[in-house]
Amino acid sequence: MAVVEGAVAAPSASAKPTLQKTMGWFDGFMLALNTPAAIISAIGFSIGVLGGWWAVGLWLFAAVIAVFATRIYTEMAAMFPEKSGGIAMYAQEAWGKYSNLVGPLASWGYWVAWTSGTAVFAVLIAQTLQSAFFSDQTWSVNLGITHLTFVKVVGVAVVLVCYIVNISGVRPTVRWAYVSGSLAVLVLLMCSVVPLFTGDVQLSRLHAHLGATGLSGVKIGLVWLYVMFWTVGGVEMAASFTPEFRRDWRDTARALLAIGIFSAVVFGLMPMVVTGVLGEQTLLNNPTTFTINIFHTVLGTGTWLPALLLCANFLIVIVACDADASRTLYGMAKDKMTIKQFLGVNRHNVPSAALTAGVIFNLFLVIFVSNTLSIIAAANLGYVLAHALALSGFLLLRKDRPNWKRPVRLGPVWLAIAAAGAVMLFLAAIFGATDYTVTGYGSSKELFIGIGVLLAAYLFFFVRQVVQEKNKIQWRSPPVPRDATGEEDTEKRTEVAVASG
Repeated sequence: MAVVEGAVAAPSASAKPTLQKTMGWFDGFMLALNTPAAIISAIGFSIGVLGGWWAVGLWLFAAVIAVFATRIYTEMAAMFPEKSGGIAMYAQEAWGKYSNLVGPLASWGYWVAWTSGTAVFAVLIAQTLQSAFFSDQTWSVNLGITHLTFVKVVGVAVVLVCYIVNISGVRPTVRWAYVSGSLAVLVLLMCSVVPLFTGDVQLSRLHAHLGATGLSGVKIGLVWLYVMFWTVGGVEMAASFTPEFRRDWRDTARALLAIGIFSAVVFGLMPMVVTGVLGEQTLLNNPTTFTINIFHTVLGTGTWLPALLLCANFLIVIVACDADASRTLYGMAKDKMTIKQFLGVNRHNVPSAALTAGVIFNLFLVIFVSNTLSIIAAANLGYVLAHALALSGFLLLRKDRPNWKRPVRLGPVWLAIAAAGAVMLFLAAIFGATDYTVTGYGSSKELFIGIGVLLAAYLFFFVRQVVQEKNKIQWRSPPVPRDATGEEDTEKRTEVAVASG
């Protein structure tokens, strides 16, 4: 990978609050610990259905795709250091020449996937606390349109507490990430490394029962790749904070590399270790709370310590989900892909309007949707497509903007890697969204919800363009400005982007 210094025009000074450069690369790494921590939400389901060995292979395969993708996103982050929102914004930059409808689709889908993680893990925290400490709290109050339960009340409280942390500024968010992230690492080590040294891992407990061979087996593998990428694909999140890193893309590159390596180790080891300790049936029976069983087996502890550590593990996921999703929605509003109301930044220099929109959406999910895997399935369509569009966008940027200043320029082999990754994820999105039932945990309802949520992106896009901007719909982005020599004027392009933002 060649690295060449390239200057980018700085945004003009403004009296309005905006995102500030207060983060270092290790701050981004700690926030991104949500990615390996989030594996607990789906690993038990995958092992129970696929068997240990197939789960190991598919989780590791997904991790390899994700880690390779982060190297590609490093080049794109260096090209667009002012872009808040990460890979979805890169997809818009690349595809805008061909259609301005790609950006809203990728960005909104990306936002929905990240923000829905808050609801998923708020519910999991509530279920863990109920199982460990409040097993007698099984009451239910009929409100007519839904039932209010202990899990829902606690889930709502968790969503609100994490919202307060995030809206108080990026520094409190990062400090929270350091505390809960450090505890999350303990859980990950206990589930991935420690049992290897205690002798509790028995590989005879791992089996392989994919359930089909040939093309049918490939189809099942693609569906589970789709499910897994909701978790594994999150290694890209550091790119969303590029404008807030003190050293721009340099910190982004370090954070992406560090979290990519760490996550690959976790995704490769954990399926094998937890299956070797507990067996497939135990994981099938306890798909989200199996860490309590791990701690009890390896250390002989009661339930209170692993339950609290598991909740800390989930807290880092929620805080990171809120932080990343809000930057994406803010970036969409800045690039005029959604309504102006999401542009609000509070006195702590965080995108408060986008955070508030996320918390409202998640309160709805916690109160009205109880199946966490259904939330993942419905929200994941846009996220996998965002990755596929960003990877294919890398190829388009190389073709359409060959002279654009690239402080980081990857070698030719990365073009083939990007193409292969994009094709694989497009196929995973098609099969995963249309035949999610092969997992045994979903129905066609998730497909309709996913499509409906993505269509909402265009509603906000048209409102912004026609009602708020009072413009005709621009189906394509204007051409890249060129200087007197005919080469792409990247500095002018940056000035235009900042001014239009």
